[in-house]
Amino acid sequence: MGGKPLVSVCVITYNHISYIEKCLDSILAQHASFEIEILVHDDASTDGTIEILQKYENKYPGIFRVFYEKENQYQKDTYPGGYTQGLLVPSARGEYIAACEGDDYWADVNKLQKQVDYLQSHPECALVCHAAVVVDGISDEKLCRMGMGDTEHDLSSEEIIANWNVPTASWLYRKSLFVSKHIDWPATFPVGDFPSVLYASATGRVHYFPDEMSVYRYQVPGSWTSSLNTDNKRVLNAKRWLEMYETIDQFTGHRWHSSFIEASHPLLRTVFSSEAMPDLTVFVKEAINSLCFKDWSIVAVKRCLRFFGYAIEPKGFGKDEGRKLVRIASRNNQMPR
Repeated sequence: MGGKPLVSVCVITYNHISYIEKCLDSILAQHASFEIEILVHDDASTDGTIEILQKYENKYPGIFRVFYEKENQYQKDTYPGGYTQGLLVPSARGEYIAACEGDDYWADVNKLQKQVDYLQSHPECALVCHAAVVVDGISDEKLCRMGMGDTEHDLSSEEIIANWNVPTASWLYRKSLFVSKHIDWPATFPVGDFPSVLYASATGRVHYFPDEMSVYRYQVPGSWTSSLNTDNKRVLNAKRWLEMYETIDQFTGHRWHSSFIEASHPLLRTVFSSEAMPDLTVFVKEAINSLCFKDWSIVAVKRCLRFFGYAIEPKGFGKDEGRKLVRIASRNNQMPR
């Protein structure tokens, strides 16, 4: 290797000593007819991840470029748009950008070749993605499948809003798509993957493969999903998603207004079931007024359970996740309002 890479793979990591080698090895194992580079951002890991990254840098000097932080930058807004879009993508030399967070990995050695072939033969396509296997972040037990269905097809913007299930490690997109993305597209959200794929669907086609070509680790200790393990945090997260929906809805001139309103329903159920209140903006009031009898029935049942000291909580991941009845602390605990 030594020529200009066609694909730049962006990896973000923090304290992933138990996972990062599998992630990087799965990228290096790709059977590709083109050059790749691997750009890694480490957010001042303290568990030995840095030493592993240095080992890969020394072994593959023409492939790896690692960006080390001296101090953790989380929530400092050091890189507008996040570590990937704010730092790694502007530094990338490839025409195409792939993503894989340090606690995930790729499961098909032909993943990149298949995606590159599609983008090169479909210049109107902005981003390609695929399904993934979801495993428990601690036990590695397979939990379920994550994806947008069992058939290959183009994803509409409405489908992305209504049925969001696109694994970040499945993306391959044109670098040119996101060069100026954060100049004119809202970027401050609870998550960055949803608005990015939605943006791609507004710019060009988003094509989906049903093949399970990556693995997503769910609730890895210290990860975003592991942080949603209390009622308070789930309510705050639901409120932030509502704010994100409203922000994008306004910015896009209400282009997908009805889809955003409908997608708000499960978020409102989460908030109301915990006896909290969302911010009553014009958007949220409209979403509340569109809740149906079934929505309010679910809220009533969950509130009744809370009165007796119980709650129904998620068990597993995604659309196919189960539910479990758990004993909760005193119902007098203060909830976010």
